Amino acid sequence: MSWHRLLSGQGVLPAVVAGALWALAFPPFGLFLLVFAFLTPLLASVRTTRARKAVRNGWLTGATFALVNFFWVAQFVSKWTGSWPLGMTPWILMAAAFGVYIGLFAVAASALMGRGLWWLVPIAWAGVEVVRSVIPYLFFPWSVTASALATMPVLVQPAWWG
Repeated sequence: MSWHRLLSGQGVLPAVVAGALWALAFPPFGLFLLVFAFLTPLLASVRTTRARKAVRNGWLTGATFALVNFFWVAQFVSKWTGSWPLGMTPWILMAAAFGVYIGLFAVAASALMGRGLWWLVPIAWAGVEVVRSVIPYLFFPWSVTASALATMPVLVQPAWWG
């Protein structure tokens, strides 16, 4: 596979861009309005792809986000143990695990869009957000996408209508 094909269209670049945009929506960056658009590159890259590429792209989006957003884990564990390698290990493992949830979403989104059921994609995203927040031992209750909007209560408070 050529680099051009890998980095464009259904390649890895849109997935990494989506993860970076998602991370930029959260502190310390605080570009919170990106939560309304960060999924666009991922969805465009999985719209007409097979499940294997959809999982890869979704995993890359989730792992990219987690590597930026969960940086505090490496700092905390490194200070606690006095070792940077020990601090980086759980950080990388958490990013890899987090990516699985977004990979599953990408497969679902690809299948739904392939069947013309675009309107179910936001429901699939909400389902993944709920599942990744409550499954015991495998949950990531922080960094729920809507929490990036915490500084804008006018946007968060009406959310219960949806």
